Amino acid sequence: MIFGVNIVYLLILVAVSLGFILGVRALQKAVLSELSRTLYEENDPGRYASMLNSRYLFLVLRRGTVALLRLDGALFAASADAVWQACAVLDSAKLKQEERLNWYQKALSFAVMQADEQHAKDYLDRIVSFLERESNEELKAIRAEAGQLYGVYMEKNTGLISELEETAAGCDGARLGVVLYRLAKLYHFAGDEAGAARRLKKAVVHLRNSPWLDVAERALLDPSVLDVE
Repeated sequence: MIFGVNIVYLLILVAVSLGFILGVRALQKAVLSELSRTLYEENDPGRYASMLNSRYLFLVLRRGTVALLRLDGALFAASADAVWQACAVLDSAKLKQEERLNWYQKALSFAVMQADEQHAKDYLDRIVSFLERESNEELKAIRAEAGQLYGVYMEKNTGLISELEETAAGCDGARLGVVLYRLAKLYHFAGDEAGAARRLKKAVVHLRNSPWLDVAERALLDPSVLDVE
């Protein structure tokens, strides 16, 4: 009889624990969704920052997650000082492997767009080192893309054209549009404006409903945009 009672108590404890875990996860998902909507749909970085400063947020989200969200806010505002301050905090934060890689990728992208050689090289090196021994094809592709990004924006390396053409052949949608835009930059740097224009026209088709559409359309009208964006 005692054994049967203990089993019942154990089952109740397991059920309560599972319910608590599922409840927390649902709450985390709802909070992240609201934060994303506030920043990207409502374009309200002020309210976004206030939400991140709530003392109750740490009851739902890990400190590392909140630090990454602060980076997103800084990137949205395109504030270099705020971005690198957020990155300094992330340097000492406890992050999951995928969170750390996500941070490195975002920091590299921002650095190359800002033509910030020091930070761009730093985060490229971090990504290469982080993924150095990875055999997973998806992670190897991320490492390769980081090198391409640096090569296109910082080195203006036209020797990457063939490699990027191969990359373009293996992707579609907005991802293809981005690769085509980078190819347009390299053709522009090589002095082949006709080649750049052809790839920009294709890029525009694939970048509908993408943040990249505006810059691609402007580059079609004014190729000098390719020098700086």
